[in-house]
Amino acid sequence: MKNTKMPTIRFKGFNDDWEQRKLEEVCSEIGDGLHSAPEYDDNGKSFFINGNNLINGHIVINSNETKRVSENTFEKNNKQLDDNTVLLSINGTIGNLAYYQGEPVMLGKSAAYLKANKIDKTFLYSLLQTTAVMNNFMLSLTGTTIKNLGLDAIKKTKISIPKLREQERIGLYFSQLDHLITLHQRKLEKIKLMKKSMLGKMFSRDAESIPKIRFDGYTDDWEQRKLGDILISLQNNTLSRADLSNEAGVAKNVHYGDVLIKFGEVLDVSKEKLPMISDESVLSKYKLSFLQNGDVIVADTAEDSTVGKCSEIAGLNDEVVLSGLHTIPYRPIEKFASGYLGYYLNSSAYHNQLIPLMQGIKVTSISKSAMQDTDIVYPKSVEEQGKIGDYFQSLDHLITLHQRKQSCICLMCITKSWEQRKLPEFVTFFNGLTYTPDDVEETGTLVLRSSNVKNGEIVDADNVYVNDKVVTSENVQEGDIIVVVRNGSRALIGKHAQIKASMPNTVIGAFMSGMRSEHSSFVNALLDTSAFENEIAKNMGATINQITGYMFSKMEFMIPSGEEQQKIGEYFQGLDHLITLHQRKKNMYLKGYFRRKIMIGFDKEADFEQALITALQSNGWEKQVIQHPTEKQLIQNWADILFENNRDIDRLNDCPLVQEEMDELIEQIKRLRTPLALNSFINGKTVSITRKNPKDTLHYGKEVSLKIYDRMEIAAGQSRYQIVQQPLFPRHQKVLQDRRGDLMLLINGMPLFHIELKRSGIPVSEACNQIGKYAHEGVFTGLFSLIQVFVAMNPDETLYFANPGPDGKLNSDFFFHWADFNNEPINDWRKVASTILSIPMAHQLIGFYTVADDSDGILKVMRSYQYYAANKISDRVSKNDWTAGKQLGGYVWHTTGSGKTMTSFKSAQLIANSRDADKVVFLMDRIELGTQSLKEYRAFADNADDIQETEDTVALIGKLKSIDPKDTLIVSSIQKMSNIREDAASKMQAKDLLDMQSKRLVFIIDECHRSTFGEMLSNIKKTFPNALFFGFTGTPVFEENEKAFNTTADVFGDELHRYSIADGIRDKNVLGFDPSMVMVYRDKELRQVIALQQAKANSVEEAVANPAMSKKYYQFMSEQDIPMAGEKKEDGSYLKGIEDYCPKEQYETEAYQDAVVEDIAENWLTMSRGNKFHAVFATSSIPEAIQYYQKFRKRMPDLRVTGLFDPTIDNQGGQKSLDKEDGLKDMLIEYNDRYDQHFDIGGYAKFKKDVAARLSHKKPYERIKPDQQLDLLIVVNQMLTGFDSKWINTLYLDKVLVYQNLIQAFSRTNRLFNINEKPFGSIRYYRLPHTMKRNIEDAVKLYSGDRPRGLFADHLPDNIEHMNHTFRGMLDLFQSAGIPELDRVPEDISVKAKFAKLFREFSTYLQAAQIQGFVWEKKTYERSVNDVENKENIDVLATENQYHILLLRYKELRGPGSENGGSGEVPFSIDPYLTEQNTGVIDYNYMNSRFEKWKKQLEQPDISQETLDATLEELHKSFAFLSQEEQKYANLFLHDVQTGDVKLQEGVTFQDYIYQYRNNVKNEQVHKLHRYFGIEEGLVYQMLDSNVTKDNLNEYGRFDALKATIVKEKAVEYYTKKEGKKVPLFRVNNRVNSLLTEFLLEGGKDIPDPSEGEN
Repeated sequence: MKNTKMPTIRFKGFNDDWEQRKLEEVCSEIGDGLHSAPEYDDNGKSFFINGNNLINGHIVINSNETKRVSENTFEKNNKQLDDNTVLLSINGTIGNLAYYQGEPVMLGKSAAYLKANKIDKTFLYSLLQTTAVMNNFMLSLTGTTIKNLGLDAIKKTKISIPKLREQERIGLYFSQLDHLITLHQRKLEKIKLMKKSMLGKMFSRDAESIPKIRFDGYTDDWEQRKLGDILISLQNNTLSRADLSNEAGVAKNVHYGDVLIKFGEVLDVSKEKLPMISDESVLSKYKLSFLQNGDVIVADTAEDSTVGKCSEIAGLNDEVVLSGLHTIPYRPIEKFASGYLGYYLNSSAYHNQLIPLMQGIKVTSISKSAMQDTDIVYPKSVEEQGKIGDYFQSLDHLITLHQRKQSCICLMCITKSWEQRKLPEFVTFFNGLTYTPDDVEETGTLVLRSSNVKNGEIVDADNVYVNDKVVTSENVQEGDIIVVVRNGSRALIGKHAQIKASMPNTVIGAFMSGMRSEHSSFVNALLDTSAFENEIAKNMGATINQITGYMFSKMEFMIPSGEEQQKIGEYFQGLDHLITLHQRKKNMYLKGYFRRKIMIGFDKEADFEQALITALQSNGWEKQVIQHPTEKQLIQNWADILFENNRDIDRLNDCPLVQEEMDELIEQIKRLRTPLALNSFINGKTVSITRKNPKDTLHYGKEVSLKIYDRMEIAAGQSRYQIVQQPLFPRHQKVLQDRRGDLMLLINGMPLFHIELKRSGIPVSEACNQIGKYAHEGVFTGLFSLIQVFVAMNPDETLYFANPGPDGKLNSDFFFHWADFNNEPINDWRKVASTILSIPMAHQLIGFYTVADDSDGILKVMRSYQYYAANKISDRVSKNDWTAGKQLGGYVWHTTGSGKTMTSFKSAQLIANSRDADKVVFLMDRIELGTQSLKEYRAFADNADDIQETEDTVALIGKLKSIDPKDTLIVSSIQKMSNIREDAASKMQAKDLLDMQSKRLVFIIDECHRSTFGEMLSNIKKTFPNALFFGFTGTPVFEENEKAFNTTADVFGDELHRYSIADGIRDKNVLGFDPSMVMVYRDKELRQVIALQQAKANSVEEAVANPAMSKKYYQFMSEQDIPMAGEKKEDGSYLKGIEDYCPKEQYETEAYQDAVVEDIAENWLTMSRGNKFHAVFATSSIPEAIQYYQKFRKRMPDLRVTGLFDPTIDNQGGQKSLDKEDGLKDMLIEYNDRYDQHFDIGGYAKFKKDVAARLSHKKPYERIKPDQQLDLLIVVNQMLTGFDSKWINTLYLDKVLVYQNLIQAFSRTNRLFNINEKPFGSIRYYRLPHTMKRNIEDAVKLYSGDRPRGLFADHLPDNIEHMNHTFRGMLDLFQSAGIPELDRVPEDISVKAKFAKLFREFSTYLQAAQIQGFVWEKKTYERSVNDVENKENIDVLATENQYHILLLRYKELRGPGSENGGSGEVPFSIDPYLTEQNTGVIDYNYMNSRFEKWKKQLEQPDISQETLDATLEELHKSFAFLSQEEQKYANLFLHDVQTGDVKLQEGVTFQDYIYQYRNNVKNEQVHKLHRYFGIEEGLVYQMLDSNVTKDNLNEYGRFDALKATIVKEKAVEYYTKKEGKKVPLFRVNNRVNSLLTEFLLEGGKDIPDPSEGEN
């Protein structure tokens, strides 16, 4: 049928009418794929695809996700697709298209195929995309939820088609156009990806002080502020789209939808078309919120996590612009460079903070109040901000240009007839120059070659110049196009560029061809198209990569008229020019980044080592480096320095130290042995030796004192600072090997720092592991015992930690990052070299900031915040005017658990050593003085006698008057010191007080938030008016929680240093908390009881029947009127909550206490981790503490429980006092009986000390046995502040706490332990739970802000969600690696690294969840939504079996060699705790059941092969539980069963067969060792059974003994046969040695028969 309606545009030369046909008439077959589930087969050759596999003309197959089908299924459903087939998606997504190009696929039901036989397939492909055809399809759809396009509708669809030749022209044209669009889309996506990457790298995250990429010349730290501190919010209007106009109006409006979809990071209102507001009344309402340049508009609502996207206003002149519906307009109150805020607030560095704040399910939103406390990080330099903003605006411009070029390719869609012409018809050619190597010179004529063509531009690269005299070809002209026509690389043929400026003395080379045209810019654009690529592919030779002039002459292209060519060429030339300019600008920005990356990144450890040495030399260390010394050489170096520093007559008398004298010194070191003891040796200033040098006649045989180190001679006096490179460590067992360290730093010849380095990309944990390995081998003994501090470094991270000594163990919880004064971690290696490792800092670290803690028996090194605080105090004292009477020294706010006691002690020690004060007095509550604090101070001191305790007032007065240096540091209670004037009136003379007052006194008050307020401190200040007072607290008192109208600042002065609880948790120096509200009374029931009481009704019926009663009743039943917990209103008044009306007696009943005890009992084993950890239970009163004690004794008789409270018995107290005395008596009797003690009420203080030591595992209970531990301590007010024990992981609260008391009590649980066993401190609170929840929120807000990151641990449902997320990530990794059954470790190292990270994270969440009550048997958990009444379910994705399989894969990450001593450095961390976990469960029952099922089926004659294969596949899936070695034997066994090589026995299980095969294979391997080498089999079995490692291989000479059994003649014979020639004996020995070593370390290996060798 003819169709008279012709297309508007046609190719020249075509005038025939088009015909109207149905698709079924032009296609030989139209059909679809399989409508049922296919039979899948992982080994099948064909992929099962559907409509979603058809993308942009291609069939997209993901080999890891697209399933394969069995060959049988494929054959049954083979549609015989051919090269003329077009595929169409017809179910769900309608209209996706692809050409079939011979891919091995089988179609599913959502993919239709059209076999073109009377129509060109490219024309058909284009036709199916037209609006007419798609509209017809859409009108024919069936289905409600999932739409379907039927085959009949496709077949009956009418189309108009021309003759075949015109079809081919049209199809080719659109095919080329599609290709060109795809190319530009790729370029565009690449730039967008680069922008996303740079947004992540150029903006610092909240925990970083320096971003990954910076512009050159900027080195300052970045500022971190809360959004609410630097941005103020304006008012937005609520006009909908319907209220706006696209025409004229009085103001422009920014709608949230435009921010989300249309606008970028910077909104130039002068260029973007904005909807208008026509209502003039709006202007007066929002007059104060007219937008300005620099304001930021945030979209606060979206359908996904794009909520929070924003645009910064720019280009605003006089027009009025308002912020519209669902937006939050912000205005900066500080100056920011244009563009910075727009790009920063849209970066992942900021946006990731918003994600946890988002609310809603279908529609997501974020509130203004939630955003207030997000962190904004920015460079202090506005100039640097400007450079960042300019850079991203330049990238955006580049993206816009590419988008414009892509969209304007439609210019190629002609409006007038184009015609097909051969290339020589509109282009003339010129040839290149042929020259010889002899013609090449330094200068002359430039010859352009392929290396000078890059990205369509002429570039300077590998330029070649020839003598002008040999030039015979013509010079290039502006506009010429040069094309690569011959090259060794086929891909470079056709690469071209246009000459865009005059280039005198320039020709092209012989492998290039030149083109010249009237419209050269059009031709250059034409050569960018796929049409030119296709012509090259069609004409290029099969063997030689070249295009000849003849081939060019055959090329045909569609071209327009000359005028249109000119316009198209100019357009693309302009776009290319803009793109080039912006590309250059982008490259300039990146240049500094890459230069910095080159400076920082080190591919070789040796390069990093040398760079660090250079940096150290610039920071105080000597230029002369000691290279590769032995221990003996370092001892001699020490001897030389000792001689130089002690030459005078009363020491060495100018006679050097001899070997025997150095041996004596080394012997002293060996006796002291531990870093703890050697710290005193080093800091003791001198050591004594007996002179053995006969030349020293004055001192021979006598003892002399040698000065070895002076902590005060910092970079002065006789101090020497040397660098040792690659020191050699001698082996300490014959079978081990010598070791070589990286760097060692010597002070006065003593090795005090050891540094292990790793190159870029290797985690710093590997350097820590290296140190641990050396320590285990005994490397750090002898002279190297002196090492005090270890440093582990890679270029991007540094950790430092104290040497734990030969008896200790490295604990990653005490690996520290150095930080700046504001607690921002310093990781860049150069900053590390200029701070902690620099002189004077390194000297000070050894002399002042290491602490030999005798109570823990270990050496400790101070953290950076402790250093800054101690320094601040000592500096303040050194500058004090002692006559001014200024008593306010300042206070240090360091969170509880961060080591305040050590910091205060070091502060005092610094003051005492500097002699800037006469006395330093520690004041603390007398209770703490009686437990831990005095012990800690004495443990920290170089000498315990340096810390003087004052037993009574007379002793205190004596110490204060004393001029003995030993009496400089004094410890006393604040109670005793406050009474000194009154108590001393009868015990001293008046001049004694004046004498004390005249001294320079410094008071340091511990826990100053609690013990120092009130009269006591006032009395002390009055007694000592010129003294200087410092306070230490983890919870300062502010206006919100002030006592007696005094804040901490009022009492002590300015804050000297802060390290808040948020800092401590971020740095992992303390743990976060997991507070859980336990509802003994249900809210609804409690509210009803209170409502009835307030209504004065006896029942609900009575309350609702009486109008007066019902009003009050309903008021109290309403959550809106009366909340559960009271709250402060905006006017400052207090609205009482339900719990405020609860009588105290409600929480003192037997039933209530029983419920609390029952909750603790039910959860005890989980919370205590099987009685490993201890708990504190705080009650509200002493009678309640006694009652609870009695209930625990009855409910949990095996629980080791006792109580602590004020033991004072009031004789006037009557029965209450008797009950208290009985309770004390019962506790003491039970405690004495259980622990074999003899405490009584009179010696209660000693009892308390014993309880504190037992609970903290301190002396004498450092290695306490489980049955001697204390499980639960019941307290009232004691032990809730100042008491430290890492063994406490749970606090139970049956009392109400507020502010500092709450944080202090919580902090009893936050001391570090192994993070896998104690991920957080747990708190369970019972009394007034809603009030306590409010109190927690108030305390947190006061001490950390509204939303302190990491302060609270995730709850159980959140941890399960985290587990699900990481589990999905692991499954995706294995799926992508083609290992869906998880039965082996992926081979790719980057995939291994991702798996290692994900599994560590999963295990961390699992450990936390298990403490919170997670068990594998339970698959679904509830989560509260908004309030406790609404619930949602969280399903657990992983199974316990899958966890154990993944744990087994994790343990296999290092490979077999590593576990047995192989080195195998890997660029990711392996957690040793996890590798030591028992995989425990191998589901042998399931494996055996699958095996038995398969075995029975083998014997059934009528069983199908498909059924057998399915059962066998199930059996194979269970192999994931097995190690790689066991899987190998299992597969070998199954193969033998299938081939009939093994006879199955009754009663033998599958694992028995695996063990048999493993043993048989191993026996055969060992037998081959004997057969071919004569090695004694019994010795081999002994070593295999010992699981030898590389380090203990030759322990006791066992490997040597094994090698002695080798029969050399047999070995020679073996290798001669294997290699087909005589092998020298020394090579045979080496090969047998290597073979035997590998055999033992790998637990056996195949020994090839000699016949398998080369003959």
